[in-house]
Amino acid sequence: MWLSQIALAMGLIAPAVADHRDSFEAAQPTWRLADADCGARVLAQRRDFQEYRTGRASEHVSLVAHQGTYAYLVQPIPQARVLAEWTAALWVKADRAGLQLLARAVLPRTRDPQTGGPLTVLLRGDVYDRPGLWQQLTIRQADQILDRQVRVLRAQFGPDVDAREAYADLLVLNAYGGVGATNLWIDDLQSLGQISPARLATRSTETFDRPAADPMRQQEAGPRAAGGDIALLNGAILLVEGRPFFPRAIEHNGESLEFIQSLGFNTVRLPAAPTVIQLREANRLGLWLIAPPPNDGFITPSHDRVIAWDLGFRLGGERLELTRQWVAQLRRSDLRPNRPLIGEPSERLWSYSRLLNILVLRRAPLGTSCSLPEYGRWLQTRPAIARAGTPFWATIQTEPALELVDQWSALGLGPPQAISVEPEQIRLLAFQALASGVRGLVFSSRSPLDQSDDETQTRARLLQRLNVELTLVEPWVAGGTRADDAESPAPEVRIGTLQTERSQLFLVLEQSATQQYTIGPVSSPALSVVLPSTATAPQVYCLTPAGLQTLSHRRVPGGIRVSFERYGPVSLVAMTQDPLVVNHLARTWAENRTPAARLQYELAAGQLQRVETLHSLLAGQTPGGSAADQWLAQARDHLRHCQVLLGGSDYPAAQVLAEKTLDRLALVRRSDWEQAVRDFASPSASPFCASFPALPLHWEMARRLQAARAWSANSLAAGDFEDLEHLRATGWQNISHAGNAVRTWVELSPQSPDGMGTSLRLQATAADPKSPPVVIENVPLQIITPPIPVRRGQLVRIGGWVRVPEPITASPDGLLIYDSQGGAMLGQRFQQTDGWQEFSFYRVAATDGGMSVTFALTGLGEAALDDISISLHGPIGPQGSLDEARRLPPTGEWSR
Repeated sequence: MWLSQIALAMGLIAPAVADHRDSFEAAQPTWRLADADCGARVLAQRRDFQEYRTGRASEHVSLVAHQGTYAYLVQPIPQARVLAEWTAALWVKADRAGLQLLARAVLPRTRDPQTGGPLTVLLRGDVYDRPGLWQQLTIRQADQILDRQVRVLRAQFGPDVDAREAYADLLVLNAYGGVGATNLWIDDLQSLGQISPARLATRSTETFDRPAADPMRQQEAGPRAAGGDIALLNGAILLVEGRPFFPRAIEHNGESLEFIQSLGFNTVRLPAAPTVIQLREANRLGLWLIAPPPNDGFITPSHDRVIAWDLGFRLGGERLELTRQWVAQLRRSDLRPNRPLIGEPSERLWSYSRLLNILVLRRAPLGTSCSLPEYGRWLQTRPAIARAGTPFWATIQTEPALELVDQWSALGLGPPQAISVEPEQIRLLAFQALASGVRGLVFSSRSPLDQSDDETQTRARLLQRLNVELTLVEPWVAGGTRADDAESPAPEVRIGTLQTERSQLFLVLEQSATQQYTIGPVSSPALSVVLPSTATAPQVYCLTPAGLQTLSHRRVPGGIRVSFERYGPVSLVAMTQDPLVVNHLARTWAENRTPAARLQYELAAGQLQRVETLHSLLAGQTPGGSAADQWLAQARDHLRHCQVLLGGSDYPAAQVLAEKTLDRLALVRRSDWEQAVRDFASPSASPFCASFPALPLHWEMARRLQAARAWSANSLAAGDFEDLEHLRATGWQNISHAGNAVRTWVELSPQSPDGMGTSLRLQATAADPKSPPVVIENVPLQIITPPIPVRRGQLVRIGGWVRVPEPITASPDGLLIYDSQGGAMLGQRFQQTDGWQEFSFYRVAATDGGMSVTFALTGLGEAALDDISISLHGPIGPQGSLDEARRLPPTGEWSR
């Protein structure tokens, strides 16, 4: 832990010392990254002699982080009594807002029950809110801050918590500025009004591992204000100001709240407790907030714009007890005691659903082997492992997974032409989640949406357009209930159902096993479906941002038959006899038809430019060039006519032509992508086939592999599975987390791909075959290879044979094979195979170290493995260019 390296000074010192100052003029940096909940790592750290506030230098730190709330940089200071006279100050300059100055206070008269050392708390100071400028952050009135924290500690540890002789010994800078990179400069540290403690702890208490309670999670119990609740749950329905509310939230990355509101969001998820400025601005704009509770423990009426307190990301078993304590403190201190508490558990959903009111589910399937239908099934199964009635929200991926970005970066050929996902993929994810019954959407975002580059602007336009659609369906998603999916006429079509008392919404979703890589044509042939309904004479509309289209329909046995002349990946059908619903739809359409049509045109225009650019880079790799040229010409023609119709305010016709433009572009994308993956058993075999913008990297890698030396011999021992003792001796691991409901075993089997020798058989079965679990949360069985040494940039080929004789149940991930560099989300999934099936996939070592491969049996069933191998290839050199690329060789030639 981050406190384990900080030792208290020993012996007696004078009752007072001079003020302490540090202008960071020496050559060596002194701040240290000590702890983080966001996977933070330091990219660069040095003394900067070009950028400083005073003197000749400052300390520069560049770090990168995932989702979280803190990344603590620490700097020891001379011990100073926590009195009213003591003040700490630090000058900071950063490229992002939200950084905060803190100080660690030691309570020498109170023992930490976990470590035996003194109890400690964090005293929180100013928050940095002037990106690009130097700003002084201070901690003032430290005695009052400590007094509030002590009241919290007494509620947790009892009345014996004693703050007498408390002293500060460490300055802490929370350098978390959001997902991605944060650059900051530190200068002119001051610790003023210091009075040293008269006596220090003995050696036995001088060093300790961690504070007894994470001060980030402590809240003060204070007086409650009169009045009702602003936000509360009525069953699974969130009520805000007494009305059903569906949060359309975006993760905040420093954008102005006014800009976020302009995109149509009604909620912002903040990474840290809201500032006074943010609360005031949210109130002015009518925006709602989701945020961690205030760090100083004060919850006031100004926090009424917060509809839910956010208790964190990646909540696991190790944080369960801490979360339990935090919840208890919040319930005592919140002025609005029924304000919901939310969090993102990565495991122990049942336990967290007993503490939190709303659970947030996070999965990023785009560019992975997890198909969008499987993503929908994963969402539908989560309630089975949580407290009955628990409402769920879902995060919606809007950017490529970080694991993919790391793979693209590690190859060393430069970034793809665009680090983005397709707009229709985001839309499909959102409506898959709605069809699966989620009660809120949180759009994940690692970078600000107000940047001026084309990728960001396309993402912002798509989210703005999507918010128009979500506003249209708000009566169903906010206050309705999910019913069983309607019967589909084809396996590639899902029909989700949401209903209110007098209306129904059907979400007709086109599904395929590869939409997570690239979307096919947007509009498909005509479709006729029977939608269940007892209404005698309903009105049936297809909802589009450009208008309400009346659909042909008639009553038949079982419901209402509805016919589409054309339908796309997402078609929304409203069936109602309620004039209020019709009025809502007509009013919302009237308010949004002009901007929605223009957004659709701009999205089509941006996609046309991007597809033309990328397709030109792939010239010579795709034999269907003439067809692609024809599709591009048709797209340009449709877009020109769309622009003319917009000028004439014919928005429905303009919408149709914009969709036809996207149709043609989807054909080009799909054709190019299919050529790239044609020689792989699975598109997930190569991270460079995970999306259309990454295809140039795929072809360049193929060209260089042809010209380079051969792959190494197999570096993995015992992958032939002929001897269990050999497996143990070489470092293979067999890890079981079966629990009481599942039994697992591993054995050698006489079955093998070539009929000679043995294979490794994995099996997980229900302990009670008459009552098997419907969903398994923890992976029952994992086989892990010994680590193979790799260095950054090396190519790694992982191959073998797998057999899954029957569908694996209780988990949508089946048999999951993944490497430690790419992670589980980039792994290959096998639900069932037709006999023995050969697999291989390619990775780039993103870091130096060891790479292992995990074979995870995630559900109930059996699987067999044989002839597992790992081969290495040196980093691909920087010479050459894409213009020299040749066609991808057959898979066998990759194995030379």
